[in-house]
Amino acid sequence: MPLHRTPPFALRRIGEGRRWAAPVALALVTVLGLVAMVRHGDLLFWDRAITDFCVSLRSAWIDRAALWVSRLGSTPVVLAVGAVGAVVAARRCRHVAAVMLLVVATRPPLEWLVKEIVGRPRPSGARLVTGTGFSYPSGHVLAAAATWGFVPLIAGLYIHRRWLWWTLSGLAWSLVVLMAWSRVWLGVHWTTDVVASLLVSVVALATAEIVIDRLHRTGAPCRSDVEDAVDDQEDAGGEQEGRRGAGRPGQDPGPDPGPVVGDGCGERGEHDDAEHQRDGDGSEAPVGVGADGQHDQCRSDHQRDGHGDQRGPEAGQRRLGGVGGAAGHPDGTGEGRHRAR
Repeated sequence: MPLHRTPPFALRRIGEGRRWAAPVALALVTVLGLVAMVRHGDLLFWDRAITDFCVSLRSAWIDRAALWVSRLGSTPVVLAVGAVGAVVAARRCRHVAAVMLLVVATRPPLEWLVKEIVGRPRPSGARLVTGTGFSYPSGHVLAAAATWGFVPLIAGLYIHRRWLWWTLSGLAWSLVVLMAWSRVWLGVHWTTDVVASLLVSVVALATAEIVIDRLHRTGAPCRSDVEDAVDDQEDAGGEQEGRRGAGRPGQDPGPDPGPVVGDGCGERGEHDDAEHQRDGDGSEAPVGVGADGQHDQCRSDHQRDGHGDQRGPEAGQRRLGGVGGAAGHPDGTGEGRHRAR
């Protein structure tokens, strides 16, 4: 069964039992933004120290790696990834696709609004790439989280193996964290900018997971749930058929019993019944009586079976006596009929 509804980990679980987590994170982002507005963020003294330290450690191959990571958060890339991710998710769950499109679409205007309100300048000097607009918060980190951050949700729609889900999810979140590092390394953002963006990203994705979960419970079932339910029913049916076919271990079904023969009143009994019917029309005597009164005994048995007669063996003997004659033997032999005549 895919890990869509039961993923190994979800960001929303961080807030389970900790209702203060999301408000505290957003409050910290607000406080950092307010401090960044004062004297262009000079009160955030650690930002300048961290940036200078990164500049001192730069090398050609690390700089190239930072540039490649940073490109994965550029506008063309995140728009393409968002569109592909929404299409792939829609094939199995429209709720995931709809929430992903909503996050991708609302991220740019909210980012622009916060940047304009805070108005913190970017770091000056030692930039490896150009940056436009204000610094707080980091748009590349928010964009990466809004797209690559949905990889765990989309992977859960198709993946059954937990280790593979963990691998893809780890790569996606590692990319978001590396995006934050690359923007500081390239000298286009302060450390406070990317930390605030990471906090907002975690809260936003956890909220997206909560919304998707509520849509699953209140809205129409997604295609992934329907297909999983059908697969579960087929698997359960196959197991039941297997148990019925297997039987008990070591049990021998035995030979085929064949058709039921009856109680000894075969074709001879049918012929004798016809003879008795002719006797009822005025014939002299029943000629279908076999040796030892077999036919009359069979008729007596059939009467008991068909009409529920439970009179016991005495009634059968009286019947045989009547057929054999008043002075005949109880077993209805030929000697009894001769004496009656």
